[in-house]
Amino acid sequence: MKLKAEQLASQLQKGLAPLYFICGDEPLLLQECADQVRQAARERGFADRQVFHVEAGFAWEEVLASANSLSLFAEQKLLDIRLQGKPNDKGMQTLLSYANSPPADTLLLLTAPKLDSSALKAKWATALEQAGVLVQIWPLDTQALPGWLSQRARQLGLQLSPDAAQLLAQRVEGNLLAAIQELNLLALLCEPGVLQAEQIEEVVAHHARHDVFDLCKQAFSGDWPATLRILRSLQLEETEPTLLLWALSRELRALLELSQVTRQGQSFDQACRQLKIWNQRQAPLRQALQRCRPNLLLALQKQTHYLDSYSKTGQHALFWQELQLWLSHLCGRPLPLPFAH
Repeated sequence: MKLKAEQLASQLQKGLAPLYFICGDEPLLLQECADQVRQAARERGFADRQVFHVEAGFAWEEVLASANSLSLFAEQKLLDIRLQGKPNDKGMQTLLSYANSPPADTLLLLTAPKLDSSALKAKWATALEQAGVLVQIWPLDTQALPGWLSQRARQLGLQLSPDAAQLLAQRVEGNLLAAIQELNLLALLCEPGVLQAEQIEEVVAHHARHDVFDLCKQAFSGDWPATLRILRSLQLEETEPTLLLWALSRELRALLELSQVTRQGQSFDQACRQLKIWNQRQAPLRQALQRCRPNLLLALQKQTHYLDSYSKTGQHALFWQELQLWLSHLCGRPLPLPFAH
């Protein structure tokens, strides 16, 4: 069964499917959909949750072993598998086997970033869809974002005028994690009532701060002093690690794609047009492409998996320490400490 994100809550109220496969490139919506499944599972007695972070060398046989073993803590258990991309051959075989014969009293939650159409048409993915529920997360388009912001604002006790919603949509540029951060700030600082665009501009002006987009710009440009200054400011403001990692990972993926396309003979400008990279993002990416070798970019990509794990397990001190190391390598000013493993 294939559902839209907004249809998931209704389906969960009717009963749990044997498995849920949620994928997409919008981290906030993906996280919220996964949380809905986890909450529904807890309410129905799935008290034992086992989390699997799929990285290079992951032992897929552990998934089937766990699925087929008796739980020590509860009669029902949730297998929470988090992919970093398309699974390898062993992973595809394991998921296909699972989908063809889902174990009783076990719920599978599989989350993944955006997968291309060929991956979703593969046997393992179609088997998961047929055996349970597939939810594809799509980024909100420009027209839909103001309405989404207004709806989320109401949940926080705010009302946005049409101009205010449009202004916020322009500020966050489609980043829903940044949007939630802006709305939380407004809910904290503004009095009840309908917010106008002028009020939002005044609040932003009086509470201006470095944000994740500043960090991305300076880091990919290679300005280490500015990057370090902004990073420390964001840490003092207790910026959500997930938001930082989302923005940096997005630019790193774009850089890896640019590296691949330009090595195939296209010019930088041609590659940007092909990959639909906005003009304001191009200068920092151009500088990073000239500065960073492909093997460094791959190492940085691998390290984002560790950073993601630190943020999700509450190891925030380690997250900030390792992120500083990560950024120093990106800027071409590597600190004399190894990445954590």
